[in-house]
Amino acid sequence: MSNWKSSFTDKIEIHYVNEDFEKIILSRLRLVPLSAKDFDGVEACLKACSSCNLALEVDYDRLEDVHTRLLTDLSTLLKHQLSEWWVVYLRTDPLLNDYENQNRFLMKMDEFNKCLQQMVSESKTKETLLEGKYQILFEKLLQAFGINTLSQPFISKTKAMIMGHMVSSMTDMLCIQHSPANDRQILCVCEVKKPISYEEEDGTPCKKKFKTSPQDVAATPGVEKHTSEEVHSISSKESLEPVLSSASSCSGIQGDWAQHIGELFVYLDKSVKHNGILGIAIDKTWVRFTFLEVEETCRKKIRDTPANHRGPLKLEAWEQPRFFYSKPFNILKQADRMDVFKGLLLIRSMQEKISKVQ
Repeated sequence: MSNWKSSFTDKIEIHYVNEDFEKIILSRLRLVPLSAKDFDGVEACLKACSSCNLALEVDYDRLEDVHTRLLTDLSTLLKHQLSEWWVVYLRTDPLLNDYENQNRFLMKMDEFNKCLQQMVSESKTKETLLEGKYQILFEKLLQAFGINTLSQPFISKTKAMIMGHMVSSMTDMLCIQHSPANDRQILCVCEVKKPISYEEEDGTPCKKKFKTSPQDVAATPGVEKHTSEEVHSISSKESLEPVLSSASSCSGIQGDWAQHIGELFVYLDKSVKHNGILGIAIDKTWVRFTFLEVEETCRKKIRDTPANHRGPLKLEAWEQPRFFYSKPFNILKQADRMDVFKGLLLIRSMQEKISKVQ
């Protein structure tokens, strides 16, 4: 697949905005406006989740620090509390369950906890966990909130014309709208961060490494082509906040959004939102909500500008693409986890409202 470099994002002069996650979902994505009643429903779900203590008292920075004794099997926990109001709520609320499966939320959260148990156990052995396990963990969370997902190998290559060249990409995971009526069915593009090496001794920026296939597209500025044996470093963008793997390991090191932004561009024409696309960046147990906003006139210029064009695109200020990104949330931290829950519930609430009018 294509490897995106910061030269691409520099060329199209992306404007970076650090945004509150709720504003990204409610103002940028905004599939439909939510009413006061809708917000009350989201808050009630959050209260039930908190009362249920679905986190099972897990409130840590790293997997290695989690005590396995806290990871009680969720189904065992619920057997003794079936009459509690929050159990009834979690089994019946339409935001958390389907008509066909009234236990969807609790079943998926039980799967989430089992995956977390396994990952915690493996982390104690000091072996490096594969990125795919973090992806599966977060996918369980998405599914618990009724968000349909597709992940590799069930994702096909997607192509887009960018700067005079057809570029292909295949992201790690997609969130799909429930009843797609047309080609615009992608709700969200999820990218799992690949291993990063840090040169902290001499102060040089971190380097992000990828392996690619020989079929990758080459000529587009900012997109690399190389064999599977080659490894290329993608430069950091100094104006961005760190993309955190943990609070300590990335301190003072600038993040690189080029790969994430490149993938969002490729899937832009299939987004449920006509002028932008929602993203989620997953870096181990850390997640961020993102949104790429691109006006139609800008998209046309990016498609049609030849690859040998020198310097940045000639864009008016109002045409410049804007990339919104939230602060990072660690799903191992209780407060952060509730914020992620709220973000997913807001998305689910919009989906539920759309399904009622279709």
